[in-house]
Amino acid sequence: MTTHTAKSLVKRALTPAGIRALRRVRSLEGVRRIERMVKGEPAVGNAAGIDFLARTTPISGQYGADRGTAIDRRFIELFVDRHRAGITGIVLEVENAVYTHAFGTNVGKSIVIGISPGEHITLISDLVNLKEIASDTVDCVILTQTLQFVYDLQAAAASVHRVLKPGGHLVMTVPGIQPLGPDAWPHYWSFTPTSARRLIADAFPGADITVQSYGNVLTAMAFLHGLALEELDPERVDRHDPRYPILIGVHAMKPGARLAQRQVPA
Repeated sequence: MTTHTAKSLVKRALTPAGIRALRRVRSLEGVRRIERMVKGEPAVGNAAGIDFLARTTPISGQYGADRGTAIDRRFIELFVDRHRAGITGIVLEVENAVYTHAFGTNVGKSIVIGISPGEHITLISDLVNLKEIASDTVDCVILTQTLQFVYDLQAAAASVHRVLKPGGHLVMTVPGIQPLGPDAWPHYWSFTPTSARRLIADAFPGADITVQSYGNVLTAMAFLHGLALEELDPERVDRHDPRYPILIGVHAMKPGARLAQRQVPA
């Protein structure tokens, strides 16, 4: 009997409540360590002895989040922090307001959009059109690791430009070299600094655009294998080699003077 067949039989035998209980047990670190031993996965923090060239399967299929912090989180936070001055007033973010809360200053209103109801969603809206949001009403759009799930990139970029006020900020990150993880949504795209700049430049004519890539061959290899940030030497993580971007950050300011006083809609 294969592992896949055994898992299928267990799922059929358990009730939904039983499956949830099993998942809670599996999430315990002691149980995870045993699973890693059975699967031949290296222990967390034992990355130095891994022979990457001998492996045809990744160490983690969860971007490394099951071993610690996903490597790309480090670069997302570096980029958002670099442009935190623009995260103010009325701020729009997708799925949750994590970076609005972590890096925003004088945020008058937080709008969290999603295509279906969720715990943190304040407005049901599709990034492709944002038809529920009036033009020129948002001070900042934070768009981290989202566009890979959007097929119509040009429409999404145009809608973000439309809802931003003149002088408003787009703070965006997109994946470069990446594994296709366990996300519920389909992955359509990976990016390069050139393609990310072109996408936003076409949607924001005349805008001041900054593009920054992050990564090197070590972080690219480690990210593909699903190692955690904590398993790598911090100094080596932050070394930049533009040939191996695992994350690209884009900042753009919509042309036009920012209004002297922001008005927060009810």
